[in-house]
Amino acid sequence: MSKQIKDSDMSQEGENLPVEGDVLASLDEWRRHSLNEAVEEPSWTSKHPINIRLSIPFIKKQYYLTIVGGREKRSQERRFEERSSHPLRTFMNMLFALGVVSGATVLMLVFLALYSSIIEF
Repeated sequence: MSKQIKDSDMSQEGENLPVEGDVLASLDEWRRHSLNEAVEEPSWTSKHPINIRLSIPFIKKQYYLTIVGGREKRSQERRFEERSSHPLRTFMNMLFALGVVSGATVLMLVFLALYSSIIEF
């Protein structure tokens, strides 16, 4: 049966960690530290000057959009590794970009039509 063990090294603001028996107590300091890093919230989530998070309802599903920006702090090796594991030119990325450009174009045309009195109120 699983029980809640609260450990001062592993707790985050009183958070409990479910484990079997004394598994947590049997870990050495390095493994405890590694486990603590794995369960804590990523440090990058709150340190960006630009941090926009949206949840968008579309038909019967929810989609999310996250935009973060700031000064580049990653090494060149890490950027190259992430570029190969998360390529920019994918079908869905191109479809998203096409949708954004199309939406902006439609809004601009509606604004121009209203402004130039093609459509009268």
